[in-house]
Amino acid sequence: MTELQQALLDVRKAQRLLVAFHQRVLPLIQKIGEDLDCNFDYWYPVNHGPVPKGNTNPFNRWYWDYSSLSDAIFFFLPEQTESRNSAPKGAWALTIRLQTDTGISDSFGQKSRNWDALEVKPTPDKSQTRLVVSAFRSTQDINENWAWWNMFKNEKHQFKEGLVTGSYKACEVLTQFVPIENLMEEESVDMFIEEYTQKLRAHGYIPE
Repeated sequence: MTELQQALLDVRKAQRLLVAFHQRVLPLIQKIGEDLDCNFDYWYPVNHGPVPKGNTNPFNRWYWDYSSLSDAIFFFLPEQTESRNSAPKGAWALTIRLQTDTGISDSFGQKSRNWDALEVKPTPDKSQTRLVVSAFRSTQDINENWAWWNMFKNEKHQFKEGLVTGSYKACEVLTQFVPIENLMEEESVDMFIEEYTQKLRAHGYIPE
């Protein structure tokens, strides 16, 4: 087998592995949101545009646009949320960020560019595949179009673990990082949800 044939074989394997990964991780994200009594509202890729529509010239697009789930955020609103345009004081919303490769995420965070994907640093063996689960709580009444979304997107995704004060219109953000390999068993998922629920209670997001 030539070097090129081996490379193309790796591509075929990677394509199947990636779809198999999505078949497992998307239901996981959905379960976390639902078990925290939240409904899915919106999702988007963090570092580039979504996959272009059929009438868009694909050859003029940034190649990273075809990897929408490499780093994506899923936005959920609690079941009792009345409107995405109203964020009353004390109410909260949930985001779950899928970072398939933290090395790629970090590289985009330093400088967005169309570098050779094989030259991204750090290398895959020094990166992680993880979820970043964050609960945004409004600390004042906010009424505007897409109030929750504006609160979230203006944080620029620079989350730190624990409870921190947000930079946009006085909100608080409670964040926990969790490696995907720690969530591959149903029991471990339930344990994480219970752990995060306890943190929500401890910080007054939800009642005891």
